[in-house]
Amino acid sequence: QRAMAHWGLGRALQERGDLAAARTELAQAVTLAPTNADYRGALATLDTEALRLVDAQAGFDAALAQTGDDYLSLAGAGLLALKRGDAQAARTQLLKALVIEPRYARAQVWLAVAEYQLGERAAALDSLERARQADPRDPLAWQIQAMLQNDSGEPVLAIAAAREALTRLPYRKSLNPL
Repeated sequence: QRAMAHWGLGRALQERGDLAAARTELAQAVTLAPTNADYRGALATLDTEALRLVDAQAGFDAALAQTGDDYLSLAGAGLLALKRGDAQAARTQLLKALVIEPRYARAQVWLAVAEYQLGERAAALDSLERARQADPRDPLAWQIQAMLQNDSGEPVLAIAAAREALTRLPYRKSLNPL
């Protein structure tokens, strides 16, 4: 019970952008329930977002050793690969996660970034569409699309996507991902 409470508070703090406080809460959840892969995966994903890449890798290794089909850990490992500049490994991990849970919007956005880095623009835009379907209120998919279309020399479409992101900003708990 206490571990779940720390995990929930940690996730909420992470969404709000308070990574230091979130890390404290998630680490406490892992301490209280060391065999829970979800808690380890959440902490490792937070470590990835905070650029604590060595800690993140250790966390994902432990979480996936416990539960190899934990889609949150697989998706987080994909984000870690993106942060390390390995778009192919990121795509592999993210596709594994999305086979298990195709409605995970953040993983769809991260997959779009990996696919774009691999030169698969159409696949990236498809992933962003799936992210929007999974979480219609999240501005991140629209913001990423605006950046991709701007990079592709489509300023009118980029501006339209940025406007869509702007209308969804009130639903965002933190601007850190943007």
